[in-house]
Amino acid sequence: MAQSKLSPAARREMDARHGVARQDMALGLSGLVKPAVRLKKGQKRGFIENLRQSWNGGEIILNGPEIDAQDLGVLLACAALALRDADRHADLKQSVDIEGLLATSPKNQPNAAADKDAFTLETTLAALCREIGRDPEDGRAHQMIRDSLVRLSSIVTTATSGARGAFTHLIAGGAWEGRNAVSVTLNYRLTRAMLGEGSFGRVRMQVFRNLSPVGQVLYHWLACWRPGYGTCPPIGLGTLARHVWGEDAKGATARERRQQLRKALAELPTDEWSVGIDRQLVHIERKNIDSGPEPVFLTTPTRVPDYASPSENRGRIKLPHEMGERGPLAASRRGL
Repeated sequence: MAQSKLSPAARREMDARHGVARQDMALGLSGLVKPAVRLKKGQKRGFIENLRQSWNGGEIILNGPEIDAQDLGVLLACAALALRDADRHADLKQSVDIEGLLATSPKNQPNAAADKDAFTLETTLAALCREIGRDPEDGRAHQMIRDSLVRLSSIVTTATSGARGAFTHLIAGGAWEGRNAVSVTLNYRLTRAMLGEGSFGRVRMQVFRNLSPVGQVLYHWLACWRPGYGTCPPIGLGTLARHVWGEDAKGATARERRQQLRKALAELPTDEWSVGIDRQLVHIERKNIDSGPEPVFLTTPTRVPDYASPSENRGRIKLPHEMGERGPLAASRRGL
């Protein structure tokens, strides 16, 4: 049976069985994550300020501490574990009822996220370690996860559509010293992605944990750019680097990043990804290694020119999720 004909619950079960983490597509495309954040002794992490991603006629705005591939791994591990527990719908609560999840809205503006459902994951540090490929008994890995959860819970996501705004933290909760237990609530966008009620990219944790940091961020971005299967628009190495590092670079830094990208592209599993590089132009195809294409809900106005210049994409290839809304929940999930 084709996957597109399965019920949402059956698709969740299939993805859970394959160790998939579902990432909100807008967050995945935003350039929020860097491969690494290198700090000198005594130096504090930088702050992401008003990082914007156009989405579904509105905009996603992100603010918070810089996060890297390790932090991303922890977030995806939470998403993967939540998917395996996704059908405990009785545990869905409105965001307003979750301590620390809603963010302060400006000028007392109504917070459209207040009545949206959020999912709380109850798990352990050991389980998160296994998802990211670390020793479940490694105390340093436990501390890394605690630190990552603090950073992730400090990120504020603002979704705007017209005059409406939804203001939440990315997650709420975390892990505490001296305890193995973890309680993490995914914000409503991550919850929708996990349940299959919003657009999402599918990241296989078995693949993710075996990649380098650059490869992890690249794979995560590609999984959200190409959530289904087939040929991607051609994309320049420099353009791809901008999405992986979240910024432009020049000179030696740009050359080094292009070289790192070539290595990272070579890391992608060939059973799922076909990659060809013609000078500075990358041709990518995502192969269908499941029983059928995963339907994509909602459309994004983030069009091909944002990824590749006209000279790179002479055929003006558009990805399926850029062509219009698909799926039974599309009409009811517009905007925020």
